[in-house]
Amino acid sequence: MSKGCDRLKRIFMALLVLAAVTATACSKPEGGSGKVGTAAPTVAPPARAAADAKPSSVGGTYKGKVQRGYEITFDVSPDGKAVTKVAANVLESCDGSSTSRTTQLYWDGPFPVSADGAVSVEGPDPEWQGIEFRFTARFGTDGTATGTVLQKGAGCTTYELQWTANRQ
Repeated sequence: MSKGCDRLKRIFMALLVLAAVTATACSKPEGGSGKVGTAAPTVAPPARAAADAKPSSVGGTYKGKVQRGYEITFDVSPDGKAVTKVAANVLESCDGSSTSRTTQLYWDGPFPVSADGAVSVEGPDPEWQGIEFRFTARFGTDGTATGTVLQKGAGCTTYELQWTANRQ
């Protein structure tokens, strides 16, 4: 019977020590009010949505592949705020022709990059009357970019072509 009582005594002593430690942790801090309350909940910063992610270090020359085409290259300013010298070799189809032909798209820019790493420009080609163009881009934080190109007019079109590129 003594062993059972010793075990109960040890458990009781452990509980007393635990209570003393807890009471000490909750005691009045020096210079404090002595009021014990519940701790404020820990609040984690809100997670950033992927759409809000800003590209880092996007400046430089990008090179990649165009759907139904060959190569796309362009430059991004060191501060990542403008795209220039967009050049792409792509296939275009023209009315009255049963074949496609290679054409080179080129737009000097500058095209502004928004704070979230997106570019979207379209309108009349600055060099060729009667030609319309569209260029879109979205920059990732990992040195990649994706987007579309389109050129149409004078009976020919490239259709809207997707592209991917990497910073060189």
